[in-house]
This record gives sequence, structure tokens and C-alpha cells, in this order.
Amino acid sequence: MNEPQEDYNAFNSWDNFGATLMMCSVPAVMNFVFTKEHDIFFSLVLAGIGLLVSLVVLVLSLVTRWRIIGAFVNLAGMVLTGLFWAYASYCWWIQEDTPAEPAATEQPAEQKA
Repeated sequence: MNEPQEDYNAFNSWDNFGATLMMCSVPAVMNFVFTKEHDIFFSLVLAGIGLLVSLVVLVLSLVTRWRIIGAFVNLAGMVLTGLFWAYASYCWWIQEDTPAEPAATEQPAEQKA
């Protein structure tokens, strides 16, 4: 009767990895979407950094088994969600205010009479 209850909502090591990987992939996607040239190289660099951070969190979670890591990942997710929404809204708003470049139209060749 005195056994502590297990928290079924707590993150395990693989949950920490998945959540961190998703949080770290958002900047790469946002970089690709909101840059005019769709910068693939820098997006891949950001995705690689996110993968490395996620692997570090996974190894740390597997080795230490500290429950506090899941709490920090959860807290980081809540904070970053707000920041990502604010940044995406800002970028979307900036893109709407920027005038689009006029489409190149071909001038009809003068007809010789």
C-alpha cells in the first residue's frame, strides 16, 4: 500500500529523444520555409545540429536514468512552442508586407506590316 505511484505521463529515454528531435527540427524547417532562396545547405546544417543534440539527450537519458531530464525536455518544449509560434507569425507577417517581384512578361514582337 505504501508503494509510490508510477507516473505514466513521465518521459522515458526514447520519449526524450523523440521530443528533442522534433523540437530541434523545427528551426531547420522554418529556415527552409521562410528564406527567399530556400537555403537547403543551412537547413541541413541546422537539422544535423538538432540530431546531435537529440543523440546527446538520448545517451544522457539512457546512461543516467534521471527523471529530471524528461521534465526539462517537457519544459523546453512548452517554452520553445511559444517562441516558434511567435517567430513563425513574425516571418509570415514580414513576408506579406514585402511586395512580390513582378512576373517577367514577354513583350510581343513588333509585327512588320
